[in-house]
Amino acid sequence: MRPTIPLLSLAAAIAVCTLAGPFGTGAVFTAGPRFLFWLALLGLNTALWQGAMWLGHRLLGSGRRGFALTAAAAAPLLNLPLSWEIGAVSALLGRPIDVPWLPVYLTALLFSLLLALLVHAAQGRAAAVPEPAQPPAPPPQPAQQAAPAAAVPVPPTGLLARAGLDDPGLLLAVEAEDHYLRLHLSDGRSPLVHYRLKDALVELAGIDGQQVHRGFWVAAAAVAGAARENRKWLLVLRDGRRVPVSESFAPAARARGWLGPTPAS
Repeated sequence: MRPTIPLLSLAAAIAVCTLAGPFGTGAVFTAGPRFLFWLALLGLNTALWQGAMWLGHRLLGSGRRGFALTAAAAAPLLNLPLSWEIGAVSALLGRPIDVPWLPVYLTALLFSLLLALLVHAAQGRAAAVPEPAQPPAPPPQPAQQAAPAAAVPVPPTGLLARAGLDDPGLLLAVEAEDHYLRLHLSDGRSPLVHYRLKDALVELAGIDGQQVHRGFWVAAAAVAGAARENRKWLLVLRDGRRVPVSESFAPAARARGWLGPTPAS
């Protein structure tokens, strides 16, 4: 999720709550303190939700399934202390508000789950639509250029055709996201296609490239170098993207000259 989206949503929620004055804040606070109350309360909870989503992304993946599981786990937990947060923030502003825990908890839980359901549905509608093209930064040139992938014809059906890609030379990498594949292109686009990686690898066999992870395939012409992160290898692509190399695929990547020598044991 782009950083501007939660910030805009937070600003809209603060404005609405400042005007409406829910939880008795309209009767307790004037406009200025009421704004500060909702700024603190909603700002805190937005930060908590962003932290939960970041953790869910790392543990469960960035696809729709990972988002749904994260929201289902986070909503009951993050709303538990809401009534105490209301009391603490209002006390800091000099007008403590005592609200019953259960009605506040159930209302916030229902609102959180409905909002997550709407976001999940929006992700599904947008999944098959390619992202709009954005001007890419000038990529560094790889040390060795592989044979141009544009010489490979695009089948009339399959992954590349579904992504609307008529020039395989634009393909940098393919990333698995649950039941979808994200195509990273050199023109800045990243279309998402409902497709299995196993089937895509058969189609991509005609393009000079290599599977380097259970969820990643990279084109040979896209590899600009490699880097180490702790004990793991990462391939650095022409667009600056870093792709993990798993241990099972490291020998094949090393044989291509993409990685350094085998580490001493």
